[in-house]
Amino acid sequence: MIPVDQERKQQKMTSWDLLYFVLRACFDGMESVYCAVPEKLEGEGEAAYEYGRKVVDVKEEEGGGVRVEFEDEEGKKDSAVADLVIAADGPSSTIRKLLMPDVERKYVGYVAFRGTVPENEASKLLRDTFTHNFTFYHGPGIQILS
Repeated sequence: MIPVDQERKQQKMTSWDLLYFVLRACFDGMESVYCAVPEKLEGEGEAAYEYGRKVVDVKEEEGGGVRVEFEDEEGKKDSAVADLVIAADGPSSTIRKLLMPDVERKYVGYVAFRGTVPENEASKLLRDTFTHNFTFYHGPGIQILS
């Protein structure tokens, strides 16, 4: 049994690509080397992850659906009706601007710098440290995650 104080210090990590591909396998059945696509259960609906589309409008449909109007990379306009739309388009969300035009982004007082180092260019000490630890630092006006 792990003492409570040690349990609080334990950190569990995963890589973004593993998480992404597991979620996609469950969401829309996308195959990858990371996991098997789960068998679809009776009564489950269909899901679609659409690439290369720019949302230009979102409208409530009679009957309860949501119509999403978009244009593709060539400028061709089209639309789709869905029961649920997930707007995961980041901090400058187009869908947020369409649905809540009066809401403005506000600077929260920090900047996030992100970067990567190819593993073969990192020192052995650095590789060994990050292989078994998730390093973080909190200070006044700063947070470092590695």
